[in-house]
Amino acid sequence: MTGYKHLFQPIQLRGMVVPNRIAFPGMTIGFGVDEYGCLTQQYTSYLAERARSGAGMIILSSTLVHPPALGLLGPDRLALWQDSTMSGLAGLVETIHGYGVRLGIQLCQLPGRLAKTEEELANAARPARQLPTNDGMTKEDILVAVEAYGAAAERCVRAGFDFVEINAGYEYMLSNFLSPSRNTRTDEYGGSFENRIRVLVELVRRIRTGIPGGMPIGVKVNGDDFLPDRSWTLPEACRLAPLLEKEGVDYLHVSGGLRGAQRWVIPPMYEEQGAYAYLASEVKKHTALPVMAVVRIKRPEMADRLIRENKADLVAMGRAQIADPEMVQKARSGNAADIRPCLGDCLGCINPFYKEMKASASCTVNPEMGREHVAHRTPNAAPGNASRRVLVAGAGCAGLEAARTAAEHGYQVWLCDRRGFIGGQLRLAAMMPKRQEIGDIVSWYERQLNKMKVKMLLNTLVDAGLLEELGPDFVVVATGSIPEVPLGFIEGLNNIQNVDLMTVDEYLEDQRPVGDNVLILGGDQVSLQLADFVSERAAAVCLAGNEDLLASKMAVMDRDYLERRLRGKENVRIFNKVHKVEVLPADEIRIVREAGGEQLRNIDSIIFAGRRCPNSHLLEMASGMGIPAQSIGDAKGCQGEDQGTILAAIASGREVVSQLALS
Repeated sequence: MTGYKHLFQPIQLRGMVVPNRIAFPGMTIGFGVDEYGCLTQQYTSYLAERARSGAGMIILSSTLVHPPALGLLGPDRLALWQDSTMSGLAGLVETIHGYGVRLGIQLCQLPGRLAKTEEELANAARPARQLPTNDGMTKEDILVAVEAYGAAAERCVRAGFDFVEINAGYEYMLSNFLSPSRNTRTDEYGGSFENRIRVLVELVRRIRTGIPGGMPIGVKVNGDDFLPDRSWTLPEACRLAPLLEKEGVDYLHVSGGLRGAQRWVIPPMYEEQGAYAYLASEVKKHTALPVMAVVRIKRPEMADRLIRENKADLVAMGRAQIADPEMVQKARSGNAADIRPCLGDCLGCINPFYKEMKASASCTVNPEMGREHVAHRTPNAAPGNASRRVLVAGAGCAGLEAARTAAEHGYQVWLCDRRGFIGGQLRLAAMMPKRQEIGDIVSWYERQLNKMKVKMLLNTLVDAGLLEELGPDFVVVATGSIPEVPLGFIEGLNNIQNVDLMTVDEYLEDQRPVGDNVLILGGDQVSLQLADFVSERAAAVCLAGNEDLLASKMAVMDRDYLERRLRGKENVRIFNKVHKVEVLPADEIRIVREAGGEQLRNIDSIIFAGRRCPNSHLLEMASGMGIPAQSIGDAKGCQGEDQGTILAAIASGREVVSQLALS
């Protein structure tokens, strides 16, 4: 039985009873919508996988109520302005209702002038790179938008949805009216608080008149824009709450952040878990409406505590349920330790939309995210599989996922590692400041592999003798990568006299000491995180990399938080676009850039933390012995844009073994 008695209590929203307090919120995912703005089976399967676990309510997102004149920004979005969308939505409603889950839909609109002419409507499918402001909207545009929200809500009623949620947060049209930083109008829709909320109030009234009396309306609103100037702030959100209550709104969904803010809308692990829950808690003091908290709520213990302490009435757990679609059921049944944890690195779920306009979300720890329509929920553990033996060499993230997948398919599995522990580079990554959550996935893998009775051979080097002894039918080479000394980047190493040289692996794994002044060579995510780590142990740290953009494989918001941490440290200096590093006589170091050189004196230690090469010799050994083998993760390659990350490693571990099962 679950200990989360507050989390699994029902709640009534107008005429709708929600069976528990967990919501799967609307999130942009970039797939599951066809070229006509209609739902596909991919989206239905994605939501059904979460509904099967038993969330109280699910909110469908990525919708638009009217085609914007400048086209759809980013991924495909549901076109709620056309009746042709409704049949697919009705099918989705039927599927989700089959699991006893309440299904709602988020009504959104991009800011800017609306499409009116046939030419504009035709061009509405073309993506627009920049979000226009609302200042260009005429009063006629505003009337059209209000009517579009109302008409879209009525269509959703016909499709069978249980409730609607108006998105007045983030960078959508309504937020652009609410926020003084975005709204510079001088008419009755700009300036004062009353004027800036006018459109929201008007469309709430329009929607309420067009839907059944017992159907709830929710509003998602920023508790704070987190902008330094002319920002929508928490006092204004608190002031808005009772006004929306009087207008017939039934719950508030409180988040925060706009583009360009110091705190991101979707924050990485540098923000504490539940970091924005205080916004919902404060708004709740000013209204009788149920309030939903959101952002970085990934564990049922925290969610239950927020309800118990009366800081929220509902909790939105989005990325947590992307990482583990069975999260709700595991919490309900008392198996919370089996919940696969979200790492909060933002690399799969949100970063793709900051890199390209048409992108699809994925998940660092859940390779099946977005593949629910083709993936088998129960792997093919055929009787014949039990006689097949799979040896996985290397217990880093790629090897752990490979071993887990092989065990799911019913194979006999050995997982070997030369170290005395599992986790590999994950354990090192979790040592970095504010990045301890990465280690959560190691504990989860250990529990799952023990339950699956995977044989773990630690302190074991896989060599020809072991291969002959165990006689595996297939070898998965997950031996990772090793750091290189960048001889083409650093010159004059023969001049070194008293400077201690080491690789990042030696420094972290062997706990090698460093002096007071440390130079780190490299510009990837490991280098930047290492600079943060070393800066807490040395008097001065310099980082030199030849990349234009340091740590380019980190999610943009993750990197932003890290860079701001480093900029705030007086003992850290960072050089990018470095052509070369020269070691001069007397241990002087010269950093050479296009603008010229700079001397570094009194360097005590140099850590090589840049380029790595695959450790794949075992692949050749196994192949030479006639044993089928394949490399995964960093052992396959770690230099490409889509390589050398936890996401890529786990995905490769899943893919290779799944393909093996099909052969």
